[in-house]
Amino acid sequence: MADYNSSLPIRTENDGDAVVKVADATIPSQQLAVEADGSINVNASFAPGTEVTITDGTDTVEVNADGSLNVIATATDLDIRDLSASQDNVAISDGTDTLAVNADGSLNITDNGGSITVDGSVTVSATDLDIRDLDSAQDSVEVLQATHDNLNTNANLQVGDADVANGNPVPISDAGGSLTVDATDLDIRDLTHVSDSVKIGDGTDFLAVNTDGSINVVVSDDIPGTEISSYQTTASVAAGASTNHDYTVTALMTFTGHEVVASGSGRMKVEVLFNGVTKFVAFNSTANPTVIIPILKLVKAVAGQVIRITLTNNDNQPQNLYSTLLGIETA
Repeated sequence: MADYNSSLPIRTENDGDAVVKVADATIPSQQLAVEADGSINVNASFAPGTEVTITDGTDTVEVNADGSLNVIATATDLDIRDLSASQDNVAISDGTDTLAVNADGSLNITDNGGSITVDGSVTVSATDLDIRDLDSAQDSVEVLQATHDNLNTNANLQVGDADVANGNPVPISDAGGSLTVDATDLDIRDLTHVSDSVKIGDGTDFLAVNTDGSINVVVSDDIPGTEISSYQTTASVAAGASTNHDYTVTALMTFTGHEVVASGSGRMKVEVLFNGVTKFVAFNSTANPTVIIPILKLVKAVAGQVIRITLTNNDNQPQNLYSTLLGIETA
């Protein structure tokens, strides 16, 4: 900083090299006084009867009628002296209830429906305490000697409501509920037709047995599978020429042939091939123009294979030729 009414600066090397007094600019002799502890000496002078209010800007210091200050101590831990059992009485409370001490000095303890954990040893006068389930890892149970040193064959044990005598069965009831048996294969005895009855079923229907012991069998005319009837007409087949009637077996199916029927107004040759291999050959005549070849399940074809009926005109002029393939397809 610069001296008052001067532009010359004060230069120092270390803190404290310059000691500065604060004074009134008009009356330099009026200087600010600093106490030994570094506080500023405030010399306030008021006329008698002048009221002075001390405040922090929000709250005001109160003065009692006797001239003393109204002081409220906000400290929560006032260590005045050591407490003494002979003259001090301390109540232990949670803010609502206070700890009860019995006349003999013992504490009145209740679990209020909860539980109490005891780290040390406690003597309890009760004879039947159901605290928790016993555990063989940490509990030791002493079985007192009964009237007999050893239970003999004439001794009876009363277990709950069951009276168990030597050699007598114990009645078990499910009490309206159910009993669970862990075993999955109970081999009680061998079955016998004299006393045991066993039903044979597929999960929906049961096998029927007649009164004479025979099985009730129902014969059905239906043949399992899909019936195949493949028909073809070829018009004006020239003399000496041939025509093919092809049938391809359905995917994932097997074809079982029943018969082949072929016909024409004149003479012809009929050839049946399964997957390119000739299986049957037949001829008609003007007296018997229709050819029937009974396959009768002798030949089968699997999925994708071709069954071919080749018709050849053996007459001297064109004619219409007809053919039919009959069979069953099964998966």
